[in-house]
Amino acid sequence: MAKYLVTGANGFAGSHLVEELLRRGHNVACLVRKTSDLRYIENLDVEFVYGELRDPASLERAVTGRDIVVHNAAVTRAFYPREHFEINTGGTVAMLKACAGAGSKIGKFVYVSSQAAAGPSPDETPIDENCDPRPVSAYGRSKLLAEKYVLSYSSRFPVTIVRPSAVYGPRDRDCLANFRDAARHISTIIGFGRSLLSVAHIYDIVQGIILAAESGESAGRVYFICHNRAYSWLEITHAIAKVVGRRTINLRFAGETVKILSRAVTGAARIGRTLGVCKKPPLLTIERGIELSMPFWVCDCGRAKRELGFEPRIDNEKGLALTAEWYRQEGWL
Repeated sequence: MAKYLVTGANGFAGSHLVEELLRRGHNVACLVRKTSDLRYIENLDVEFVYGELRDPASLERAVTGRDIVVHNAAVTRAFYPREHFEINTGGTVAMLKACAGAGSKIGKFVYVSSQAAAGPSPDETPIDENCDPRPVSAYGRSKLLAEKYVLSYSSRFPVTIVRPSAVYGPRDRDCLANFRDAARHISTIIGFGRSLLSVAHIYDIVQGIILAAESGESAGRVYFICHNRAYSWLEITHAIAKVVGRRTINLRFAGETVKILSRAVTGAARIGRTLGVCKKPPLLTIERGIELSMPFWVCDCGRAKRELGFEPRIDNEKGLALTAEWYRQEGWL
């Protein structure tokens, strides 16, 4: 049994990770804020450590006595690009410093990065960990910079980086809009050509993270975590319509149109924030619009399969069905 610390433990991916670690018999501490919504983990057998990535003292308390630190906390949507760097990069550096202060007691630091750190693929050919990263958004650049800091600490304690692809599953609010649109007989498709993207169900992503944490061969390594094959927007939207049980009309948007819409939405949200009526960034931020406008987001999980024994088990159709079922049970759909 290992003693884990998980940051971002109350969120979509973090809460699933905590549940799986507990199922495997591990001791888990969760770094959360006093204001965090704990609905998914409040009844679990975990230790809550209250702190902030901007509060070094709280981070030192959190990592003390932990064998493995999984740094999962991140800002995926923000009003301004600098917010990504303040939390995603700055917060990671703060966690690394706290772990270094704990000395040799830290057995592994696992950084949950993102496919966005590597950037889109030039074409349908999947990129792997040997490809030069070319992030296109502030989010991706902030995660890549954080990766570089993580690797710079590899002489102090073992570090491993995982790059999940686009992820979906129960508790995910980002994909919820696609399911609700399908329920209204609408499918939104980005791009007019052969756009492809790698995706994975949250259960597979969690398995990949834990394998990376537990492997003795993963120190200093970077791993893409995704499904074996990529899917087109058309395949994904048709699969969602099927599990929702609706016939849908396809609404196609060119990449440039998405970027224009994202600028308008973000501009309105920034004004709303100034006026005090918009507290959270919109789903379609400028940075997200840039990412969505790229036709190919395809990565290769071959290294994770060879070195970690990772094997995705939930295909798109099954995963979307499980997600739709959970949405219905919770009254979200």
